[in-house]
Amino acid sequence: MCVCPHEGRMIGTFRGVCALLWILSLGECKISEFQVTCVISEDCVLPCTFTPTRNVLVRWYKQEVLVHSFLPSEGQQGTDGKVLLFKDQVAHGNASLLLQHSSTADRGRYTCRVNSTVDGDGSIVIVRVEAPISDLIMSVTSERHVLCGTKGVYPDPSMQWA
Repeated sequence: MCVCPHEGRMIGTFRGVCALLWILSLGECKISEFQVTCVISEDCVLPCTFTPTRNVLVRWYKQEVLVHSFLPSEGQQGTDGKVLLFKDQVAHGNASLLLQHSSTADRGRYTCRVNSTVDGDGSIVIVRVEAPISDLIMSVTSERHVLCGTKGVYPDPSMQWA
């Protein structure tokens, strides 16, 4: 049998850490998580809502790299012309991002961070990009062979015969 002379102190420390984590979880930071599937070559909206206040700064990141920011006094600033904020909606608590002409390069994790004088809000958006099946090709090559394929589909489908 092993006796630990510091067991009482360790349990007290553990309880203190748990209480601190519980208190921190009650904070005002509100982050929502979404999954969005965009159709290749089409526009797509990445959602982000917040409690509207004055002096709002909106920042959008892709994989932790800043791709767009908006401050009402300065307007929109982005790294390219591919994304836009609905700037007339920011005053109403909508910081959703328009991703124009989506492509496979747009896949990934986007984070919207909205900072104001009161608290922080935002969202995490996981973006998938897909192309629906446009052509299905089937042909019989012999008595026991059937070929099946697709064109213009992303991601590549997997097929099983039963």
